Amino acid sequence: MKAVELSPKNPEAYQRRGAARQKAQDVDGAIADFTKVLELDPSNTEAYTRRALVRASRGDHAGAIADLTERLRLDPNATEAYHQRGFLRWQRGDAAGAIDDYTKALERDPSLAEAYKNRGMAYAKQGQLAEAIADFSKAIERNPSMAEAYGHRADAYTRQGAYAQAETDDSKAIELGAQDAGVFARRGLARARLGQLDSAFTDYVKAIDLDPHAASLRYNRGVIRQKQGDMAGAVADYTKAIELEPSYAAAYANRATVLGQQGDVEGAIRDDTKALEFDPGNPNVLAHRGVLKARQGDAAGALTDLEQAGERDASLKQRFAPVVESLRKPAKRGRR
Repeated sequence: MKAVELSPKNPEAYQRRGAARQKAQDVDGAIADFTKVLELDPSNTEAYTRRALVRASRGDHAGAIADLTERLRLDPNATEAYHQRGFLRWQRGDAAGAIDDYTKALERDPSLAEAYKNRGMAYAKQGQLAEAIADFSKAIERNPSMAEAYGHRADAYTRQGAYAQAETDDSKAIELGAQDAGVFARRGLARARLGQLDSAFTDYVKAIDLDPHAASLRYNRGVIRQKQGDMAGAVADYTKAIELEPSYAAAYANRATVLGQQGDVEGAIRDDTKALEFDPGNPNVLAHRGVLKARQGDAAGALTDLEQAGERDASLKQRFAPVVESLRKPAKRGRR
């Protein structure tokens, strides 16, 4: 820009050119211009903010945080700078730092729905679910059309086991336009826990339409089909989950359960063995395979699996004690 050539010592000229370069996504040029502004005018808070935003856009979160920190040193009441720095700290995994910054922003402007939502996410990451729910609720009070806040609150309710509240919030998020597979999947989970299997199935169908490559969605729909008595459909979903994620131990285990119920003992044992390959020592899988081996007449193999399951889970030891005792008797007679 000619303004820089005409006034090479004028920080405003560099500021304007930097803003133009920022708009044109000339990251290096914009950073150079804002840096020049700060050389000429070290107290220029706008230049620190603009350079922080450009640095953040290229993934330099540490540099962006440093710029915003300096901006806040110069102007401790810059609400938006606290909000921006909180977001960058969140992105770097510093939930506690993010909470501190969002809190400072909200102290200065309690109307910031986005700051409440973001602080709620940071609280949720730290496992402070009550605080997270309170913040999401405040975000919704200030912006009732914020679908994301309903979704995050639904997630916190789900983690608390409050499935009725989670279902209501996810339904509201969907009503407001949320079309994320995770929202439908989470509502499907809530509905399944509430005994609404048909509605849960419909939600997982929609979730799979939105994200057909997510193995967990196929697995969860398989669980619902299994509960509905659709064993062929359940096997198909578990099989697809395994195709998408070949190390999916739970999918092998659940398919083993269905195959065992259908009389395919060999196939069930094969799947249980595969599940144990990816989840070694799982007591429920060991117990299931032990029962199947007993049905096959493999007393030694059954005894080994059931004893190992009992060593890992006292409730299984008690449950299968009569079976284990009956399997030991032939072994004892064989040693006489």
